[in-house]
Amino acid sequence: MAAKSANDSPWLMSPEEVTRQLHTLSDELALTPPQTGAVLQTTTDQLANWRVTGEGPPFVKMGSGPKAQVRYPLGGVRKWRDERTFTNTSMANVSRFQSLGDFLSSGAIQDRYLVAIDEAGGLWDFWESVRRQLDIVEVRWMPMGDILDGFRQQANQRFAEAEADEIGIGLRKPDIAGGGNLP
Repeated sequence: MAAKSANDSPWLMSPEEVTRQLHTLSDELALTPPQTGAVLQTTTDQLANWRVTGEGPPFVKMGSGPKAQVRYPLGGVRKWRDERTFTNTSMANVSRFQSLGDFLSSGAIQDRYLVAIDEAGGLWDFWESVRRQLDIVEVRWMPMGDILDGFRQQANQRFAEAEADEIGIGLRKPDIAGGGNLP
């Protein structure tokens, strides 16, 4: 059932929740574009447009060339966000959950939570991914069932790798240079 208004949604972060979480983190942390988009409640495409026009939060280009990674210093994002008033009421929603652990222990199967996905496809609590400075490639709201499936797949992969290491096989991810085959 769709929410009647933005405030009826139980799973998006309110501006107050974002502000509360942001102020617990160091200014020195750097956010990936997907993390910055989630914090500012915008898209990575919009962030890219802002980088071109100079309208967005301050960013650091890690290297040279058009494909160099971009990071946003949290202190700059916080200051940029605090200087603006948001009028997008579709994003003024309330989160019932303080953390992924809280969500998993008290959420319902249809509830959603903001997760970060790393380059290997691993799922992370969004705020934990910021604290650990992980290289996050995607941020999205996921229902509990999908999060649990993802955790199960990750656990199965770790178990298979540990078992293979124990018997001396040693699994490794396929690489192009090696033809994509296991040893």
